Amino acid sequence: MRVLLTGATGFAGGAILRALLAAGMHIRAPVRKALPAAPRLEVVLIDDLLTADWQTLCADIDIVIHAAAYAHDDRADPHMIFRVNRDATANLAKAASACGARFIFLSSIRAQAGVTAPIPLRDGDRPQPDGPYGEAKLAAEAAIRDACANHVVLRLAPLYGHGVKGNLASLFHVARRGVPLPFGAVHAQRSLLRVETLATLTVRLVHDHDVQGTFLTAEPGALSIGKMIATLRTAWGQSARLVPIPASMLRGICLALGRPMLWARIGEPLIVADDQALQRHYPDVFKPSSEGLTLWAHQAD
Repeated sequence: MRVLLTGATGFAGGAILRALLAAGMHIRAPVRKALPAAPRLEVVLIDDLLTADWQTLCADIDIVIHAAAYAHDDRADPHMIFRVNRDATANLAKAASACGARFIFLSSIRAQAGVTAPIPLRDGDRPQPDGPYGEAKLAAEAAIRDACANHVVLRLAPLYGHGVKGNLASLFHVARRGVPLPFGAVHAQRSLLRVETLATLTVRLVHDHDVQGTFLTAEPGALSIGKMIATLRTAWGQSARLVPIPASMLRGICLALGRPMLWARIGEPLIVADDQALQRHYPDVFKPSSEGLTLWAHQAD
């Protein structure tokens, strides 16, 4: 099996690369910076996703896994978000289709909803993105559907695991310090996905050509920020040390500091309903977030 994998130097793409190589597959990885040499790994240096010669890169490829993206950042240029996340994806999808390759796309839960959602999300719900990143991902999905008959789109919940950056990395490090935190009365739950689970799922999807379509992709058992911290600390042998400050007070503080998005990510829900299609199809792959967070905590020991 020959696989073209974009984003192999990134957090998600790197985990997928390791899983594919461990499964004995041959990988072609177009990247902007070199990767360490490995058996069955062909590294191709490119300038960027927009100017890459996808037709040549897709030659003799069976599967395309598109994990590269213009990173989600509230300060990012909306024009570049669309150019990279929509236009480059459309170009790659056309090249994959011309070569007869199956296409697996790492989209985002943001193509389905905003930073928060008042009710649990389900496969088949009408997408309601609320910003350039989600809108660009949704447009990329449409381009893939138009170009590739054989495709899988994964709308990923926020990823966590060793090497993660951003908000969940900050949560991990603050939790590790063991200091009291004011989240004992914040009950809004948010869905997550361990990066190793994504990698295992992707390997399965490479082989399971009968699985096609667009899928919300999250672990069962969404957790509040307090439960996330308590789970990590329990794994480290610490007490939870969560102070029950009223959620309304924390929200007011975030708004007063001009950080409404911070509150949205810690104090408002974003839940993928349990028992969605991929969880039913791969019950051995998806484990509750509490188990995944415990494994993550032990990785740091």
